Amino acid sequence: MKKQLSLLVGAVALAGMTPAIAETNWGARAGSSANLSSAPATRTRQNVNYAKYQTRSNTSTYATRDGNNMYYTQPANRSAMYKQYASNTSSSQSVRSSRAETVRTELKRKYYLAHPFYQPLQGKFGSITDISYASSGYDFDASNYALAGAWDTTQFAIKEDFSYGITDKIAVLGMLRYEVNKYKFDWKNDPDDKDDDNGLNLYGLGFQWRAVDTADWIGELSAYFQHQKDVANNFILELKGGYKVSRTTIYGLVRGWYVDIDGEAYGDGIEYDGGAAFIAQKLEDHAFYVEGGLGVFSVLDEDWTLN
Repeated sequence: MKKQLSLLVGAVALAGMTPAIAETNWGARAGSSANLSSAPATRTRQNVNYAKYQTRSNTSTYATRDGNNMYYTQPANRSAMYKQYASNTSSSQSVRSSRAETVRTELKRKYYLAHPFYQPLQGKFGSITDISYASSGYDFDASNYALAGAWDTTQFAIKEDFSYGITDKIAVLGMLRYEVNKYKFDWKNDPDDKDDDNGLNLYGLGFQWRAVDTADWIGELSAYFQHQKDVANNFILELKGGYKVSRTTIYGLVRGWYVDIDGEAYGDGIEYDGGAAFIAQKLEDHAFYVEGGLGVFSVLDEDWTLN
């Protein structure tokens, strides 16, 4: 661009100084000539000038109803924009004069981990932490063995129950419990003997099947295995059924379990310096127990429940 500009300036200077060489005609017409006394040169071909052509037609080949506005036509009313065609093949149609909106109120579903029938849905996990403290004891009198006194035990435990939903009705279970136990024999005529046992003392596996869950009834079957360290292996079967009333579930349960005892007796005992003491409750290597009960679980509000 700079090169062409300098050439033009030079041509102007020569024209001012020597008008006789104003039309030097360096090359072909309209190629390099600088004729400053006439209008710019015109591209020609066989002495015919090209005419400027239209990119759009000047005439209309179709009739319009849009006021010559081919991009948007304002409808007579808003309802004309919503049409509902008949289901048959005819061209009849009905115009919807207004849009109907349906407002539906739904209760928010919340899964209460404390619910006796809690079970995660498919692909979901559940984890329940239970912290407990227990104290129990009893008196005994075995005068023929010169033994009399009381047994006392306290326990602090943290139990974790895991669950995972294989389907919406079947879930697998896992459980662990850490215990801090203290035992004491309060002898009537001798000094007390004490013992303690701390650690992971229970673990288990099992499954849940929610067999019934309707607007009025709920039922669940559970089976699981538990191992108690240095005590026994437990095989447990549990059946629960409940009736729903508003925010309350009235339920009952039946539980049975088989106890495979480590050793040949089951009971309470401690080891101490110089010996051990043991009170047997079962002189066998196994036991079978059954229990049943009734309960009421009620949702007081979104965050509080009562069982």
